[in-house]
Formats: sequence, C-alpha cells, structure tokens
Amino acid sequence: MLYCCSYRFLAALGTLFRAIFTIVPYNILEVHPKWCMFDMITTSQLLMFSGFTLGVMSVERFLLVCFNTSLPFYFWLVLISLNIIPECCLVIACAVLNLFTITKLNMYCSVVPKEVGYVTMMVATVSFYVSFVCVVVSYMGIMIFKYKNCMNQINLNVPKKQVYKECFSTLTKSFINAGLYMVVYLGKIYCLAFELSTGKPRTIVMDAVSTCLIASSTTTNATTLLYMNQEIKEDFFNLISNLKACVSS
Repeated sequence: MLYCCSYRFLAALGTLFRAIFTIVPYNILEVHPKWCMFDMITTSQLLMFSGFTLGVMSVERFLLVCFNTSLPFYFWLVLISLNIIPECCLVIACAVLNLFTITKLNMYCSVVPKEVGYVTMMVATVSFYVSFVCVVVSYMGIMIFKYKNCMNQINLNVPKKQVYKECFSTLTKSFINAGLYMVVYLGKIYCLAFELSTGKPRTIVMDAVSTCLIASSTTTNATTLLYMNQEIKEDFFNLISNLKACVSS
C-alpha cells in the first residue's frame, strides 16, 4: 500500500514544483531544456503512474470486497512494475534522443510523437484508458455490492426507513466520488480521442482545460483511494488524530 501511495505523494510534489517554477522567478521549463526533460521524466510520468497504480489497487479492492478474493502483494507489485519499467525505458530513450518539447501552454513538457516518441505516447495512452476503465468498473462494482448489502438489512428486520436512509447516503457518496474521478480525466480522454481520431494536435483551450483538471488528479485519486480502501482510510484518520494530539500537547 505504501509503495502505491508514494506515487501520489511524489506526483503531488512534482505538480507543486511545476506550478511554482513555471512562474517564479521565470518559466524554467521554457528557458532551460534540461529542466523540461527533467519534468517529462519525473512529474509527467509520476502523474501517469499514479493513475495506473490506482487502477491496479481498485481491481484488488474490487476482488476482495465483492468476491472475497485476495491475491499476493507481489502479484500486484509485478503487475505495476510490468507497466512502469517499459514506460520508463521509453521515456528515457526519448530524453536521450532529444524527443521532448514544451507544450503550447508552457506549463509542462511532453514527448515528441515521432519514432520512439510515438511508441511512448501510444503505450501511455493505452495504459491510461485501461487504468480509467479499471477504476470506473471496480468503483461501480463495489457500489452495487454495498447497495445490495444495505438492502439485505431489510431481511434482518431492520426498519425500512433506516435502511433506505443508509442506502441513500451510500449511493450519494459513491456517485459524488465516482463523478469527481470521471470529470477530472474527462478532459484528457477528450483530448486523446480528438488527436487519435483527427490526427490533429489539441487546441490550446483543450490543453488548458485538460491540464487544469489533471492538476487536481492527485487530490481526486487520493479521495477515491480513501473511499475504496477502508484500511488506508482508517490509517489516514488515525494519522490525522495523532498529528492533532501532537500539536495540541
């Protein structure tokens, strides 16, 4: 769990670094190509890996909650590594071949879609879509499972009013979390679909909207993870309680 959560923490730090140093004291990505390459290798990849690890963890949680099936930790670790290692190698190859550029917004750097860069972009695109589908399907599966469990309480002579209230609360929270997750990645999905279907680059407006939404993905991914994984949720709130106790003492 710590292994996967660390990607979200590092991605958040990378996004913060990008937000600050593209403004203060000047846009270092635009002025210094080496920093542009560094951003492509680190922050851009961490954001992508954060989404993929969330996809893997959502499947793990779906199997455990809905089917009471638990696979070894090393299985999930190998699965994540099989995605991360090839992508890292491709991105490093792009950096060596100077196949990177700053985008129209001058806010982040990306690979140039030719030769190895094209392969890198296609691998990243497939990985993104697979991760997105895994999270949405797993989320919906867990949501339906929780709803059925909630409704089954009627057979246990629990008052219907109480059951319906609990079910409504469960569904509302689930739809809000699922909706936020899908909205955050909707811009990227549209941009990728536009580029693949038309062969044209995304417009600056499309890129701006997509970038703003993706910037909030570190928060949304964390919220989704807290909702889906009860163990991490409990550990998180215990940590908050301990920090409050330390501050107040």
